[in-house]
Amino acid sequence: VVYLFLVPNVQSRLSKDTDYFTTSESNFKLTTDEQDALLKYIQQSGRQIVTTELSIVDPIITRYGLNIALRVFDGTDFNTLKSDILALLSEYFLRVQRRDKIPKSDIIAMIESVNGVDSVNVEFISQENEEAIKNGYYYKTTYKIDKIRSIREAIRTKVVLKFDDDGNVLEDPQLGLDKFGDIKIGLNQLPIIRGGWSDRNEVYYSTDIKDNNISSVNIIIDEVIDENLSNQIMAQNKNILINDERKS
Repeated sequence: VVYLFLVPNVQSRLSKDTDYFTTSESNFKLTTDEQDALLKYIQQSGRQIVTTELSIVDPIITRYGLNIALRVFDGTDFNTLKSDILALLSEYFLRVQRRDKIPKSDIIAMIESVNGVDSVNVEFISQENEEAIKNGYYYKTTYKIDKIRSIREAIRTKVVLKFDDDGNVLEDPQLGLDKFGDIKIGLNQLPIIRGGWSDRNEVYYSTDIKDNNISSVNIIIDEVIDENLSNQIMAQNKNILINDERKS
């Protein structure tokens, strides 16, 4: 059995007034008709080995929030800055093809290239992890391969979390995240930046990215500094370095 993990080109499905953050979540998966058409095309192409069977695996969507704290230069217009950052993030997440992780360093480097930004701090929030802490437990899935019957058996084990007297989790399981806080992509998972859920403190992450609510992407200015000559030179050198890295 050959398992196919297929994700559509979301960028081609965007309507005129939508981007990565506002397009329907259904656009991140193939429909049943699209799957059937693909399997039929492969079969009719004559390239499929007779002894193989194709099985399309539906992506398991995992949702994350993205918190961004900025140190900016005095005089920077926040609305323009936010619009520029969201446009860059949308383009990045539409094109990312990594299947192991999504590193914070990519996001930081990209935002630091935006005019008016001096420094960036980024944090991913995992819906899976927050719900596990709220519930006090989660299920760990492992897979057992039966080579004789050519099947893969999923084994679920319940893991109970421990809390202190104040209700704080003693050991954060960091589900969906690695030790650096990067998004860790598990088997058959498709991570997306999308709201519609609450964290461990019952803070709701909305699907609508607006200034007056917590949403899937939250951008705040943590500090404003004067744009003196020294800072200007440092910013220019930073942009030159970023551009050289992109060209290479």
